[in-house]
Amino acid sequence: MFHEIDAVLKAILATGLDNAVAETNINFDTPCQRYKPNPMSINCFLYEINENEDMKSNEWSYDKGQDGIALKHRAPFWLSCEYYITAWADTVDDEHRLLGQIFTALLAYEVNPESVLRDVDIDTRVENARLKLNRVGYDKVSSLWKLCGIQPRLGLGCTVISSVAKQKPQKVPLVKQKILKVQVENEIKTQ
Repeated sequence: MFHEIDAVLKAILATGLDNAVAETNINFDTPCQRYKPNPMSINCFLYEINENEDMKSNEWSYDKGQDGIALKHRAPFWLSCEYYITAWADTVDDEHRLLGQIFTALLAYEVNPESVLRDVDIDTRVENARLKLNRVGYDKVSSLWKLCGIQPRLGLGCTVISSVAKQKPQKVPLVKQKILKVQVENEIKTQ
């Protein structure tokens, strides 16, 4: 499941890079002390996964079936995958140029996701992927680099919000007739 979310993010980034850096390596490795990326690399480190409470719904949807049966669907489960995206290059200028292109690609997808991935061929069950750029607090980034054992790097925070594949629908009988029963209580007489 998470590899499919990675594939969506990789496709977004790959479509946003210009020809000069089209051969950039996009990876999802943990940037620890042993991490030695190729020159001109983008690292998308998935550092946190949570249920997205804002998208949560307890409502069911129904599809009319045949033979008096309906299909009852549970609302999808929504995930928020938090990435810290860094650029790795031989020079600071190249890193900053690459970060600018990453920012532009993410912003283009955030504004108009359908146009960015329209021609991208990825095999995924990820549905309704949404993306937002977000501020990653200094404390979180500082802790991240300290845990990884490497010098802090400039990067962009990005959240990919996606619905997880739905459960199989349940078959339920269709309501064909509504019957309303009314009971009248004894009338109270006033004098």
